[in-house]
Parts: sequence; structure tokens; C-alpha cells
Amino acid sequence: MSGCANVEHIHTLKSLLNEKESIISVKMKNVNGLKDLEFDIDTLTELLTVIEKLIPFHLISTKGPMHYINNVMYHKESNNLKACQSCAIWPELTSLDDVTYENLVNRIPSVMTEFRHLMNQLEMFVY
Repeated sequence: MSGCANVEHIHTLKSLLNEKESIISVKMKNVNGLKDLEFDIDTLTELLTVIEKLIPFHLISTKGPMHYINNVMYHKESNNLKACQSCAIWPELTSLDDVTYENLVNRIPSVMTEFRHLMNQLEMFVY
């Protein structure tokens, strides 16, 4: 698998794991470089669950979201509620009228809190 992971990739990997009963060796890259890791099936399935939750955060780093407001506002101009929900990481958004600069700025702290929480979960597996 190459490129950016998506939900379909994660679901495929999880279904393949259900067919196996052994230790899986994987190479993962972190800030310290490439690392060989071994996981039992349950742990790898749990890791993939965390990675799946991180997919919506693909343009966010520990310093903050990249182009967050511009991306969401672009989709608002296209009248694309679903894309706004996705880019804003705001699944409960029901109206494009709520997509304002002020609302998006106010959402950033909670988005970052959720991102850091997920990164801490991922850190248990990788670092």
C-alpha cells in the first residue's frame, strides 16, 4: 500500500488480520527514523483503529492545522456541507450558515485537543 491511508485501506487491513493468527512485523516511521515493530493481531487491530481515527487530521501537526479555515471556506463556497464537515472535523455540522471564520477559529482548540489525544494513543504503539 502506498500513498495516504484511507478508511478503506484500514478496513481491508483489519479484515486481513482477522484471517491470521500470528505476530505481524511492520516497519513504521517516526521522528526518530524507521523502526521495525512486531505486533500481535489484537494490538495491531487496536493500532489500526487509532490510525483510522487520525485520517481526518491529515493536515494537522502538533503546531496546529494547516490551511484549516481556507479549506473549509472553499467548500462552503461550493455549497458542499459534507466536505465542510470533513475538513472542519465537525461531523455534527448541519448548516453551511454555521461555517463562519469566527466559528472555525473557536473550533481549533477542541480539534487540537482531540488530535493530541489520538497522537498520545498512537505514541503507545510506535515510540
